[in-house]
Amino acid sequence: MPANRTLSITEDHSGENNKVPVDQDTIRASDLANIQVSGSHSSNGLRIVDQSLQHIAVGSSRITFLDSDNGRLYYRGYDMCSIVGTKTYEEVCYCLIWEGFPTSAEAGLFQRSLAASLQELPKLVREVMEKIPRDAAPVTMLQAGLSAMLAAQSHTIPAFIGKDIYSNHMDVIDTSIIRTLATSQLLFAVIYCHRHGQVLSEPDPEGSFVYNLLLMMNFVDKKTLKPDPKHVRWLEKILTIYADHEMSCATFAFLTTASARSDPLSCYLAAVSTLYGIIHGGAVDAAYTMLQRVGTLDSIPSLIAAVKGRKELLYGYGHRIYKARDPRAAALLQILAEVRAESHSDDPLFPIAEEIDRIASKDLFFRDRGIRINADFYLNFVCKAM
Repeated sequence: MPANRTLSITEDHSGENNKVPVDQDTIRASDLANIQVSGSHSSNGLRIVDQSLQHIAVGSSRITFLDSDNGRLYYRGYDMCSIVGTKTYEEVCYCLIWEGFPTSAEAGLFQRSLAASLQELPKLVREVMEKIPRDAAPVTMLQAGLSAMLAAQSHTIPAFIGKDIYSNHMDVIDTSIIRTLATSQLLFAVIYCHRHGQVLSEPDPEGSFVYNLLLMMNFVDKKTLKPDPKHVRWLEKILTIYADHEMSCATFAFLTTASARSDPLSCYLAAVSTLYGIIHGGAVDAAYTMLQRVGTLDSIPSLIAAVKGRKELLYGYGHRIYKARDPRAAALLQILAEVRAESHSDDPLFPIAEEIDRIASKDLFFRDRGIRINADFYLNFVCKAM
């Protein structure tokens, strides 16, 4: 690629030619702002309008790269599919956060730090959770739990204590990262126990992130009273697949909130609220609900016709970025095959999902538009089979 590339923009009225630097197929909006347009009522220069941010790069990152043309996802340069099942979730988190997989000693310290950060559940959080109906949407429980946790830790809120405690304080940031991961782990277990009428169990100080999550959820073998190794293995793989996905809508919400120098849990809360949108992470639930609504194989043609007529959305299909198949979907299908084989699970909706997938993968309406299966379509089957 030629070095020092520029884009020439000529203002027709004045004839003035402006050269704008091009770097990695992008230009800086600030360079456009330096271009004045004759007759403009503003001295702010050119502005870019793109309400969907489809053509806006809000930043550069060395963390995750999404190769949309070839359907590949890379974490710190490592192909995500090659990491699934070969690295623990802690190792993947460490790599994403601190640029590289940890040594054995670093991995052990990180694991123990996460376990040690699993504080006793604050009374306020317990009381708030008990007020929420057990059949409420889990995301509302997470939102309420995060808010209650934050209320119980007001000293972590910069505005409340009148001090910016995070900017340029990397030791505080590192501690907060671990505390936020542990908080999410704890709240996931609390929500599961609340929905199933169970009492939260104590974590193991030497247990891994996934092991302790399952242990606190009481998702254990009835004989050993410990998490089944295969469940640990499957959940490790799922969390690795969903560990990061470049500048997603939820990530953007997190970073936007962080730009105001808010605390980590407030940023996390913003991301969670965004993530559950029906065309974002909420599509996982929407896809399964859609299959329940279809109900039988005979009803599939009506669904496909409604989708083609733009009367319905086919949740779990299509992706704004991927032009090829979503690599996460392929990885999840491998896990699903493994889970179904070992658990002998037989979800009555699975044949319906397979048939929709078969039809959509061959139908020119979907193929010509690049509408392919994404990671949301089969995730509920994996979780329910476990």
